[in-house]
Amino acid sequence: MEPRPRKLLDQVSDLLRVKHYSYRTEQTYIQRIRRYILFHNKTHPKDMGSAEIEAFLTHLAVHDQVAASTQNQSTTERDSLSVRSASKIQTIIKHQRWLLPMTGQLLNSEEIVTQLDISHLVIEDEIPVDNFQSAKQQRLLVEPLYASWSPGVPFIADSNIGLFYALKQDPLVPDAFLSLNLQMPADWSQKQNRSYFVWEFGKLPEVCVEIVSNRQGNELDAKKDDYARIGVAYYAVFDPLKQLQGKDELNGSLLKAWELTGKKYRECSEPVWLESIGLGLTVWEGTFEEQHGLWLRWCDRQGQVIPTGTEGREVERQRAESERQRAERLAERLRAMGVNPDEI
Repeated sequence: MEPRPRKLLDQVSDLLRVKHYSYRTEQTYIQRIRRYILFHNKTHPKDMGSAEIEAFLTHLAVHDQVAASTQNQSTTERDSLSVRSASKIQTIIKHQRWLLPMTGQLLNSEEIVTQLDISHLVIEDEIPVDNFQSAKQQRLLVEPLYASWSPGVPFIADSNIGLFYALKQDPLVPDAFLSLNLQMPADWSQKQNRSYFVWEFGKLPEVCVEIVSNRQGNELDAKKDDYARIGVAYYAVFDPLKQLQGKDELNGSLLKAWELTGKKYRECSEPVWLESIGLGLTVWEGTFEEQHGLWLRWCDRQGQVIPTGTEGREVERQRAESERQRAERLAERLRAMGVNPDEI
C-alpha cells in the first residue's frame, strides 16, 4: 500500500520548523498560503506562478486596507478615497513582495530540500554509549513491530538514530522512535539515507522514547522540551533503574508518556494509549533474551503485548501442538466407537 502523501500545508509547517521560524511566523505563512489557494478556487500552487501571486497581493491590499475603510461611506467619499489610496495600495504590494519568492519557495519545498548541504553533519560517531540493559530494551521496542505488527501502512522503527531537524543544530537521538507512512530508503550509500533527516522524510516521527540510565540524561526537562518544540506527537520516558523517582519526577512510576497539545505536552493517562498510531505502551514483567526483568513493551488496546518474533513462533507452535492433541483425542474416541479415523 502506497503511503499517503503529506498535505501541502503540513509540508510547509515541517519546512518552517526545520528552518527555525517562530510559531507565530509559521501560522502567518500558513494562513496566507491557505488564503492564496482559496482565492484561486483551490488551484494547487504548483499550477500557478507570479501572475497569480500578483493578483492575490493586489486583492490583499484592496480587501484588507481599503474595503474595511469604505464601509458606510457615500459614493463620493468612496471615489475620493479610491483615488487617494491607489498609491497606498502600490506601496503595500511593494512591501509584501517578500511573499512572492518566499511563497514560491515554501510551495516548492522539494527544490529547497535538494539544495541542503549535509556534508558537515556527523551521523556516525563510533562512540559506544549504551549499556546492556538499554541495548536490550531498544531491541524490544523495535523488533516486535517488524515481526508482529501490521498497521496497514509502511513505517520505520529504530533506535539510537540521529534525528536531524535543523541544519545548524545537533540532532536529537531517541532511544527508540516510530514513524508511520514512510518507506526505508533503499540506497544506504547516500548519506542522506542513513539517518533521519526531517527535510528528507518530510515529517517527524510520531513517537520518541527515552530510556533512563542515569540522572544526567535530562529526559524530563531539556529533552522533553526539545521534542515538544520540534513537534513530536508523543514522547515517553521509561525508568527501569529508578533513577528519576523524585516527587517532581516520575514519583513511583516507571513509565510516563505525553501527547503534544498545541506546543506543549500533556501527560497521558494510564494505561498509556497512543490513539493516532493505534498502539499503547505498558510495563511488562518477563524474560527477554534470557534476561528476566521489567520491560517497556508496545501493546494493543486490550493491553496484550505485541509479540517478538520468538514469542510469535512459540504461540504458533503451541497452537499447532494443541490442534495435534485435539485431533489425537478425537481419533481415540472414534476408535472406541469402532470407527477407523484413517478411513474417514
